[in-house]
Amino acid sequence: MITNKQIDGLVSLTVAASKRINELRADQSIKVNYKGDKSPVSTADYEANDIIITGLKNICPDIPIVSEEIPESHGLKHEKFFIIDPLDGTKVFLRGDDEFTVNIALIENSVPVLGILSAPALNQLYFNIPGEGVYVGRCFEKTDNYKLVRLPSCHKQGTAMYKVLLSKVLPSVREEEVLKNYQPYQSKGISSSLKFALLAVGKGDIYPRFGPTKEWDTAAGHALLLASGGTMIELPSKKPFHYGKNNYWNPPFLALASGIPLQCK
Repeated sequence: MITNKQIDGLVSLTVAASKRINELRADQSIKVNYKGDKSPVSTADYEANDIIITGLKNICPDIPIVSEEIPESHGLKHEKFFIIDPLDGTKVFLRGDDEFTVNIALIENSVPVLGILSAPALNQLYFNIPGEGVYVGRCFEKTDNYKLVRLPSCHKQGTAMYKVLLSKVLPSVREEEVLKNYQPYQSKGISSSLKFALLAVGKGDIYPRFGPTKEWDTAAGHALLLASGGTMIELPSKKPFHYGKNNYWNPPFLALASGIPLQCK
């Protein structure tokens, strides 16, 4: 089991990567290349990746690492491993928006047990301690600013309006079909894995996703969601969401905050 001292180290590591991303953003010295799938990758992705990989090898040297930016790691299989996205939302980052994140997660037996997620431009950081819950605070302040999130046992009663978080890309017909089971609702577009963090701290209720994602996009946020009492299922099977799949591709999913019932046909 990972120790609290190691978790403190991982939080500091996430802050260091976040700080470097903000520095590169501020001095506008970012170079951009394109992967085989035409998605952009920047010097900020690579430098944050280097910071995180070096730190993980020092803090937890015996745990394998899967990273979006290390293609040779994508074909490996492990029962216990870190999976990281050093900059989730590169397109958002490059166009100057603030909803990009840094993600580190620990997977054990296909389940995300630990997640650290920061939003550098928003000065926010979220992490969980197994068995305790989710902590949230300012990314660039002293570590003692992090506070344990306490959610009500049930925060939706009667005909209360559900808060739905969606990708800023237009929702698909399939997402709209799922949301017919959650009336009435109001939706808001949020970029990157920040949607999971908002679910985990009670600022959102439902996040359906049919668009393509990889495990490094979801693992850290999923860990936070589980630690807060929420749930996430694969669609259409309704099976519990798991990790270590072939090439780390995700199926469609439905993520629900604590207290939100599963109402999916």
